[in-house]
Amino acid sequence: MKKILQIISFLILVTILNSCSVSESTGFEYAKWSFSGLVVDASTGQGLNKAEVHYVIAGETQKVRTDSLGRFYIDELPYGSTAFSFYHQKVKGKDTLQYAPQVVLTGSLNESSAMEGVVASNAMVIRLKPLNATLRAEFFIELEETAIKVPLKAANAWITNSDSTYINLLPTTFEAKTDSAGTVLFKNLPAQTPLNLHLAPIDYQGQRYVWDPIPLANLLSAKTTDLGRFYLSADTLVNDKNLLRASNVLDKNFIGLKNISPLEIPYFVFKKALKAENLALTLKSSGGAVNVKPVLKGDTLYLQPTEPLAAHSDFELELVAYEKISGERISLKLDGPAVFSTGAGLYALESNAWPLSEHYKSMFVVGDTIWVKFSDDLTAASRMQWHEASKADLNGVIYASGSLKNAEAWTKKDTLFVELAENFADAIYNGDDIGFNVTVFAKNGLYLPNFELYSEIAKPLVEP
Repeated sequence: MKKILQIISFLILVTILNSCSVSESTGFEYAKWSFSGLVVDASTGQGLNKAEVHYVIAGETQKVRTDSLGRFYIDELPYGSTAFSFYHQKVKGKDTLQYAPQVVLTGSLNESSAMEGVVASNAMVIRLKPLNATLRAEFFIELEETAIKVPLKAANAWITNSDSTYINLLPTTFEAKTDSAGTVLFKNLPAQTPLNLHLAPIDYQGQRYVWDPIPLANLLSAKTTDLGRFYLSADTLVNDKNLLRASNVLDKNFIGLKNISPLEIPYFVFKKALKAENLALTLKSSGGAVNVKPVLKGDTLYLQPTEPLAAHSDFELELVAYEKISGERISLKLDGPAVFSTGAGLYALESNAWPLSEHYKSMFVVGDTIWVKFSDDLTAASRMQWHEASKADLNGVIYASGSLKNAEAWTKKDTLFVELAENFADAIYNGDDIGFNVTVFAKNGLYLPNFELYSEIAKPLVEP
């Protein structure tokens, strides 16, 4: 009898840990699916009892709790993707330990194309990070002439997560100010999380001092990490920046802005009007010199790029010019803290060829339509440029224009559609890798070069 009970218990446990299983399936259509897993403390690996899992079904928020071992099981989920939010707090007497919530997006098989395979059968592990780490640091400046060490008072410091893709329902920035002794203290930080420490530039006796952000090692749960004392450096660019009044790519402290739109036209307002003659400048990114057309209107210099600025790139400027009235030669170099950066350009958001799990692959047949949704509205498909897709099998490269055309393409708002033509399957075998490489253009001027997408081909069996 005891052995039978052990077997039954084992079968129940296996059922609970079977994550994302599909039920009531017919062909490629799946009516319901389930999601299960384990919620643990990221610092100890122990399961969290009564952690809450929130999700929305048909406009209504649903909630389940983990068991004493941190396990959860949710079934009868509707077909498609669902976002699950995980919360937990641990109360012990008068003390409450909060955990950083997390969001996980997962789902059943992609409902927009015919696919073959199975959904992940292994349980998902959710690691919640306790908000109980403490960080301490001191900030000083050393006066150049007297070597006197001065603590920075009321300097703005802040901490950010070093992983930009990290999803956290709490504020992503933790802020604090230094006290009269130059000490800054952060409490309730997420443990076991890669972080960055920042300090705002500060002026002291007419000199600006700056400090570059530093990465922080994973902070220990329920511990105080003391970084010791840091000294700020005198800003060597301040003299150059005194030439400027304002700019749309620099903040009021003449620190380079981040996440600028690639469509932005950088401009710089000088304190004195410049001559158009003998104006020489170079705008550089990590990819080399950027082609720009300088346009001078009074005291304002516009740098008009011949095409949108590269996305996710840093830019620095070197300039030599002459003042219009005095004829005095000036030089300006914006690098270091004055480097400005672009944010995202045109990018793909989702596609019916992207799998939701590593346990299956998308598969298409002749006549199927592959679609890709982008971040901005697209131009007509006739402007798209199709290139060789190096990862596709022989004869598996998709072209929607030119002499090798084997597919039709069109756009609707922000989505590109590609339909495989009848002749596509003439020289390809079942299960071969197919794909395309295309340069995509948006109506607002942004473009995405060499966007690649790959899948597999399925050829129907031929009746004898």
